[in-house]
Amino acid sequence: MIYRENTTGQIDFGGIGMDEKRLRYRLITGRDDASFCTRVSKLLDEGYELYGSPALTYNGEYAVAAQALILKE
Repeated sequence: MIYRENTTGQIDFGGIGMDEKRLRYRLITGRDDASFCTRVSKLLDEGYELYGSPALTYNGEYAVAAQALILKE
């Protein structure tokens, strides 16, 4: 895929908008709840694979989870 700056100074992803660009590596973080699991599951359905183990921490209010995913092409 070719990336180039257009006349407005924005990056052109060859017809794919910035929000639609599929990154090869994603680190998903958030409150450890069903919503977090749904986000990770959706990325797995889109072709991403888990990369490494999940991480959990506590911010003094709630548990925060992190999971890395990679896109296999």
